[in-house]
Amino acid sequence: MAPIPLDSITNYLLAAVTNEGRMLIFPIDKLPTLNKGKGNKIIHIPAKRAKERKELLTHLCVIHEDGALTVFAGKRFFKLTAGNLTQFVAERGRRGKKLPRGFQNVDRLESDAPAQTQLKLLSPKEAI
Repeated sequence: MAPIPLDSITNYLLAAVTNEGRMLIFPIDKLPTLNKGKGNKIIHIPAKRAKERKELLTHLCVIHEDGALTVFAGKRFFKLTAGNLTQFVAERGRRGKKLPRGFQNVDRLESDAPAQTQLKLLSPKEAI
């Protein structure tokens, strides 16, 4: 993944979505910086499901704490404002909450904040 430049990490949230339609949002300043290229757990995926590649992290998006997040699923989309985002906010490394029915197959995430940043993680087949 390419690095995301931010002016300050105290005013941003990180939204993570899995292919199962689970979304977790947490303050980005709770994501520790590790040395030697060690990885961080962003959202909990059970070890067995991860090993079998049944559940994967598919989307990450940085959101300003006062911004909004738009979730796109096919031709449909819905916008979560700062107040609505709180239902998906939890501690880093938690399981996350299921998105509403019809929006669990996420195509992309968009942040309506001034510093819009969105990443799409490639599946192993797309990466080759």
